[in-house]
Amino acid sequence: MALNFHDYSGEFYDGDEGSYFVILRGTADIILIPTLEARDDELRCDFELLDKTLSTDDVKSLVIVVLLGHFLLGYYAKTIKFIQFKNIASEDEFRSVYPG
Repeated sequence: MALNFHDYSGEFYDGDEGSYFVILRGTADIILIPTLEARDDELRCDFELLDKTLSTDDVKSLVIVVLLGHFLLGYYAKTIKFIQFKNIASEDEFRSVYPG
């Protein structure tokens, strides 16, 4: 099923170390992102999947469109070429081109 990006929003919680979240509006956090760090032309995105029904492609799309695009207003668009994703629980990693 295709994601409706208008159903999701990005947030930042300024706790002990600060974390980004993608949330399903009106319900719960679905992706926790404690690390979002730019180095050269790559953005490191470590995440914890709180909604286990989401696929890797869903995570990639939600982070790129909802968090980086809508919430951060394309802040990294001119400097980042790639995003290195890491699932904290499984330690699986994948890389994506950032379409900024």
